[in-house]
Amino acid sequence: MFTVRRLTPEDTDLMHEAAELLYAWWGDRMHPKPELEIFCQHAACKDRLPQTIMAFDEEGKPVGMCQFLLSEAWSRPDLSPWLSNVFVREDMRGKGVCRAMMEQVEGYAKELGIKEMYLFTPHEGLYEKWGWEYFDDLKRFFGDKEMTIKLMKRKFD
Repeated sequence: MFTVRRLTPEDTDLMHEAAELLYAWWGDRMHPKPELEIFCQHAACKDRLPQTIMAFDEEGKPVGMCQFLLSEAWSRPDLSPWLSNVFVREDMRGKGVCRAMMEQVEGYAKELGIKEMYLFTPHEGLYEKWGWEYFDDLKRFFGDKEMTIKLMKRKFD
């Protein structure tokens, strides 16, 4: 069983944990750890974007997270908002953590008045089961490595 909730500015103790999860996923390819922690501090708004959603195990330890961001794909400024930084600790994958987070994503999106949201992913078949639909390809560059990944969207009624 997992608990999933939004972080608030009062969750200062969890900002470090959120940054650690991001760093575990991205390492130095994204940003240095201190910068990730500052990013997480400013991605925990109560009633507007950006927001951070975190999943906790039965002991209250963070096991996954995702974020609602205004902008994510630099080459697609026409698309907003984004579900971003979806991450589940490696030892917790396949145990329903992502499902628990995705179940909350819809409710939080509706609370914020979000009608449509975007994400990009190399993972085919993961998000489709939660109502996300492929609509285009996106070229991303990580250093000198080019990747073509899937752009997806989800409509919220």
